Amino acid sequence: MTDKFTVIIFSNQETTVETIARVLQDSIFTIGGISDTVDNTRTLLNQYAPEFLFIHLDTSCKETNTLVNRFKTISPRTRILVIGNTCDYETIFDAIKAGADVFLPENPDLEQLPDILHSLLENEFYLPEYIAKSLLEKSKRENQSPTEFPFILTNRERAILNGFSSEMTMETEAGKLDVSPDLVKAHVDNILQKIHFVDIAQKQYENITSGLSRFRSSFEY
Repeated sequence: MTDKFTVIIFSNQETTVETIARVLQDSIFTIGGISDTVDNTRTLLNQYAPEFLFIHLDTSCKETNTLVNRFKTISPRTRILVIGNTCDYETIFDAIKAGADVFLPENPDLEQLPDILHSLLENEFYLPEYIAKSLLEKSKRENQSPTEFPFILTNRERAILNGFSSEMTMETEAGKLDVSPDLVKAHVDNILQKIHFVDIAQKQYENITSGLSRFRSSFEY
């Protein structure tokens, strides 16, 4: 008997819910629950600890990313897929930083969803050209005007993103660079880890400054 992998849908977009249900029908993926509220989604995550959580909300990107971060804390093993209302480089970077494993632009082709989920099950990554271009743009802006928590790429990492931004496959990219596909994957994993390191550094800084602020306020009269 083939194992079934649970998908939770958190969405207030009826068309999205209907499409996901259709494309996952008769597949190895089963919908464990559908929710349009934060509390119900939290309950479903605690109940199922699902392999996947799909989020599409009519909210700002910042609000969605806050929820992604919260849900990732509740169920760290769950892979989170997000449909964003915009697709600029900051939005994509912030979504990944918050904990999204896959970012899809508005009105995506959800027919490819089963293939994306299969890739994630095999511990692969989903790096379409628009994400690669966005990460390159983020790195370029950091080089021109570094922020307090910069996202800096090596020359090899930049070359790999350049390849994916031209819609190369991992195998084609590996052949071009004369390295193994596993090494290309390792570089992509490192790029994604750098995004999370930026988030960790920022949170640590915010925690420290918040603690100092409380410490100072205790001496105010």
